[in-house]
Amino acid sequence: MSGQTGHTHIHQALSSYKILADTSFVMQPGFEKFVAENAHLIRRNPILVSRLVLAELHRLLRSRNTQKQDTAKRTLNALMNLFKCGYVDVRHEASDKYVDIVIQRVVEQNFLSHDFLVLTNDVGLMEDLYANKEKKSVQSSRDLIVAKLHGASQKLEIFIPKRTTVNDYCKSLAGTFSPCVFPKPFAAITTLSPSSDSKLSARTMINSGDRVHLSDGSAVTLGKELAHGGEGTVFEITGRDEVCKIYHLDKLTSDREQKVRLMLTRKLGDPAICWPSALVVDRHRIFRGYVMSRASGKPLAHSLFVPKLWLEENPAWNRRHSVRLAINILERICYLHRLNVLLGDINPLNILVKNENTTYFVDCDSYQIEGFPCPVGTVNFTAPEIQGVDFRTFLRSPEHELFAVATLMFMILMPGKLPYSHQGGESGYLNIKEMHFSYPLGDNHSNGAPLGPWRFCWSHLTYGVKEAFYRTFHSDYRHKSKVKLDEWLKLLKDYEKLLSIPPHTFFGPKRQIGFDLSILPQNLRIVAGQEKVPVDNGKTDMEKDFHKLRIATVRRTTSIRQTSTTAYKALIRKPSTAGSQPQRYGYKQPAVSAPFRIQQNVVSRKTPFLFRFIKWFFN
Repeated sequence: MSGQTGHTHIHQALSSYKILADTSFVMQPGFEKFVAENAHLIRRNPILVSRLVLAELHRLLRSRNTQKQDTAKRTLNALMNLFKCGYVDVRHEASDKYVDIVIQRVVEQNFLSHDFLVLTNDVGLMEDLYANKEKKSVQSSRDLIVAKLHGASQKLEIFIPKRTTVNDYCKSLAGTFSPCVFPKPFAAITTLSPSSDSKLSARTMINSGDRVHLSDGSAVTLGKELAHGGEGTVFEITGRDEVCKIYHLDKLTSDREQKVRLMLTRKLGDPAICWPSALVVDRHRIFRGYVMSRASGKPLAHSLFVPKLWLEENPAWNRRHSVRLAINILERICYLHRLNVLLGDINPLNILVKNENTTYFVDCDSYQIEGFPCPVGTVNFTAPEIQGVDFRTFLRSPEHELFAVATLMFMILMPGKLPYSHQGGESGYLNIKEMHFSYPLGDNHSNGAPLGPWRFCWSHLTYGVKEAFYRTFHSDYRHKSKVKLDEWLKLLKDYEKLLSIPPHTFFGPKRQIGFDLSILPQNLRIVAGQEKVPVDNGKTDMEKDFHKLRIATVRRTTSIRQTSTTAYKALIRKPSTAGSQPQRYGYKQPAVSAPFRIQQNVVSRKTPFLFRFIKWFFN
């Protein structure tokens, strides 16, 4: 078949191969047109769709995103009509838990006897299918074609994924991969550049519709405003697939201009890193901002870090996608580090997520380059040794960056949860300073992990990944070297491979041996050969935890109520004195007697919080 054209190959596959389709394919706007154009072939060879696809579409109907609701409704109606006409068959298997795993299992189990055409727009699934095909254990003379509907034309095209990293290849704006020359790294400088920080003489605001000049002498017109922040405003550029950042007048300094000019001495080949590509000046030739590639997606802080909302919008998302996302981000950070560029402010608001294979880095002008520091930062991503230090007064080291990278990886794999969150914890600043890491590793036990799914998430990480977090965050390793980026990449790629093997994974909430692909698992991981699956009586570990918590809360409440009644009576009862009226229960004297103060001190010494609560409640 190697000599056939793609067109002939596709037509043969549609007529005689086993055809499988996933949710990402049937939701494409060109799906119905594709079936109509090939009806004469598909009628005799229906497309097989798992019932889980229908379940995902029904979940999307309840999404808060109206666009996704409309798309899901349109797709369900189309599938129903195609099913009635005999163009689509629905697979009903009780063991099916997740669409991607179903397709991989069907292909792997039947690849020795059938040719397969898999229709999907999920790049991760494409790569997994080809990777499984290349394994010696499943080598076969049979054919496997993976095809997608092209985003712009919605024409069917064969897709052969090629795993690349930004260290080797750079994705061009046209959407193809081509070898790129690695830029010359910036100088590795350890001292701050002399700072004048003098204000530039710009006086007029630049708004949408205004024309600005680029460093090459050309002029462009600013379109609508896209974003507005503390430093400046981002505008569309009319007629160009780029955007322009215009600084606020009070942020225009000579240091900022020098830094952007330094950045422009290197041309990065990866448009997903929104690096300055041209200087912007006004009609008086005064520096006003720069041009950069256009980003899309949602900030990491507003997407995966809000897991319940993220799953409502992306019901197919699982742990394997999270690991692939982490690898994608790590590869870009590695690329920047090879250029001697430190991100400094690794902020989940500055990383936009489109899918697990597509991310964008924005606000690159804040990066630490040569003697120009990164002047900003957030507490949660700042290493313990530089907490509370003015970021403008020193240059961060790679070790400082490794702490921030590990924090980001932790929050991706433990969606949205900070590594130093724990029961009874103090402020984020103090928790980081004390390096109180509450998750267990081997013989190092801890009961301080936050309530909820977090200790279950932790249990479904590999030992190597957990150890890397432990070496970064635990106080036992305060003065030791942190985990390097290449080690993180190896650990996560090994983890990704492990999660791609169906016998080692499952999709909860039912307790099973292996890794739960859910990003919010409800049970502790059970390791094959080390522990039998316990009898759960239909309850998950999370349900059992909450049951224990309810019982403990009831007991504590009962104890507090009994203690409160006794203490209250002791506090308000004034001892009788000779010749006085009998003390009535509940009557308070305006003056507090010495015996009362003694009793008050006794109760306060024994239960200071309880006393304060009783005093506040009854007064």
